[in-house]
Amino acid sequence: MTTFVLRWLHILALFAVLLYNWLADARPFNGLNTSDLTAMFPSTMNPAPYSLALWGAVYVFLAGFVIVQLLPGMYKHEEIRRIGPWFVISCLFNIASLVLWHYLFIVPALMAMMILLLSLIVIYTRTRPNGLSSDPRILWLVQVPFSVYLSWVFVMTMVRISAVLQEFNQGGLDFSGMVWTVLMLFIIVAVAAITGMNFRDSAFIWPAAWGLIAIGIANSYNDTIFYTAWSAAGLLLVLTAMLLFGQGKLEHRKPFTKAL
Repeated sequence: MTTFVLRWLHILALFAVLLYNWLADARPFNGLNTSDLTAMFPSTMNPAPYSLALWGAVYVFLAGFVIVQLLPGMYKHEEIRRIGPWFVISCLFNIASLVLWHYLFIVPALMAMMILLLSLIVIYTRTRPNGLSSDPRILWLVQVPFSVYLSWVFVMTMVRISAVLQEFNQGGLDFSGMVWTVLMLFIIVAVAAITGMNFRDSAFIWPAAWGLIAIGIANSYNDTIFYTAWSAAGLLLVLTAMLLFGQGKLEHRKPFTKAL
């Protein structure tokens, strides 16, 4: 596949994602909107509805990516070239996850979302062969967009795992209860903190903090979940500030873990 074809496929793939997400609200698939689906799969991991607005920021960032990769000379940059077909793959599974979830094929929808997550992990590592780029166009329009996208998809995957496990729970375990929720919150904060420190990536941390705050707000009636979520979010925000203030010293350094 030529680079010319691939660059235009990136644009078409993102356009398809935006179209399907618009249709999911304007003409809900299977007659179910986001609120209906949340009500059908109640879980203490469900964040407050306002938090889903972050999807808009994600897609604005991705629009910046597909534009910058079209500019003359930009595709020669290793951070863009190494993405290959993975962005198109991620878009296909983004759409698949959305449509399958609306039609209540919840296990296939979860599988599609996990493949989306895996494809974004590949993109994330491949866009950081030398750590954070000193080129602001690469940093802000390639690396940061996929940091935010991956982090938010990770949080939403944790939310969906909880919903699916609760739906098929046959063993008496409460996958929507307090203990399970606190465990999932711990996983989110641990992954966000480790990834952020390893790649010195503050942009990966704050979407996770955003999600934790929203989960806390949605569980304001439960002191344990509320304070755990907000404390975890506070920890991540402190770590974000530390990375931002130390960014000048760490600029253009490789992460501890080598990129793929």
